[in-house]
Amino acid sequence: MKILRLSQVAILALGLISIPSQASADDWVAAETTNWVDCSSGYRNIDCIESVEFSLPSAEKRDPNTGALDYNSVTWVKTKFTKNNKYKYKEGYDGLVRSDDPCNSYGNSDYFADGCYTAAGLKSGGGDILFHMMVYTGRESMKAMQWVDAGEDNPAVREDGWRAITVPVGSTWRITLKSNNLARELGWMQSNIKNPLISITTGSDGVSRVAVSGTVYPSFGGCNVTGEKKPASTPDEQWCAKADTYAETMSQGFSIDYMPYRYTTEPMKGSAAGGIIVSTNGQQSELRYDRDQGILWVPTFGPHFEFDKKTINKGWMEASIKGEVVRKSFKLDPATAGNFAKVEIVTQDGVADVATYNLHYDKAIDTLQIRAYNFHYSAPTVKISLGKPVQSSTASANSAKPENRNSTITCIKGKTSKKVSGINPKCPAGYKKK
Repeated sequence: MKILRLSQVAILALGLISIPSQASADDWVAAETTNWVDCSSGYRNIDCIESVEFSLPSAEKRDPNTGALDYNSVTWVKTKFTKNNKYKYKEGYDGLVRSDDPCNSYGNSDYFADGCYTAAGLKSGGGDILFHMMVYTGRESMKAMQWVDAGEDNPAVREDGWRAITVPVGSTWRITLKSNNLARELGWMQSNIKNPLISITTGSDGVSRVAVSGTVYPSFGGCNVTGEKKPASTPDEQWCAKADTYAETMSQGFSIDYMPYRYTTEPMKGSAAGGIIVSTNGQQSELRYDRDQGILWVPTFGPHFEFDKKTINKGWMEASIKGEVVRKSFKLDPATAGNFAKVEIVTQDGVADVATYNLHYDKAIDTLQIRAYNFHYSAPTVKISLGKPVQSSTASANSAKPENRNSTITCIKGKTSKKVSGINPKCPAGYKKK
């Protein structure tokens, strides 16, 4: 899958990844352009960003035991969109990219934004948060990523003195995309937000809205090893599995990948749109669905330590599964699924440990919510069992370790070529498989 990893965020800032402005015929979600603009900009009124909102922290209520957010207590405030009048729709940009003019540029990259968003008064002390939204579609997925231009200085400092500028830790956001194509084709999602929630509705204009909400806790990404450099041929998940890895970078805001029911989730095709959202503070490669065993595998990876090389990077995973998916794909009543469900953390050598977790069925929104936390990286797989399979002890032992199918392909774009490794590797947008 074409997944933008946290370690690539720094690369984006340096302008080493080019995101094309034109949609291609084989993009997963059909749209006029690959990069989606704000609906209020006037460039188009479908396949666009309808709104980005934040929650008033003072109004929120949370479960004292699990930290789960009570969405009934949320008061949403719409951010203000400021249009970039220098932006040229469907056209490239040749001019100087100015880092001191955040609403009219994007770092040092050749990605030129249609504008920026202001979350008034959300910063500690009452200041404003200023950010861009990068929403774009490709061959395998869609992504919505919040890039913060003015925000909080995260206290974690890298050894070279760099620190991330982030949204406030624990702030809650909602992004709404206006698109019939996305609402029709959407299968599952992955993200870095806690309390994930999705809703798909149809407006009075007959156009669908896909809204994703969640709470952001900026997370560590990328893996460094003291005295060693990662070979280009080594997949990120294998490198992060090495002992004593420490963080390379940190996320800024929310990041959401929208995927169809395809490949390892193909058997779920026909289930509820946006039926599953899985969130972790690590990096995910894919979601694997074992229909026969009633198991969801969530492979993750990340650094074992934070920037300081001594504070353990504790992992968490939250999943929100719609009741329709639980009934259809797992043959369970979501209201009683907690009696059978189990969450385990499986290491690369196949050893499974029961994770600290809890399950809750929210009848009001017909959703099963699963939370696992306090497990360790470097490359664990979260195993969510939602069934009562009858099997031999041998079969059980063999199923404890998910199949590893790493491979490498060569991708070309003009005279440029690059190798992509991983499980079901796919070429980045703009590249073709050689």
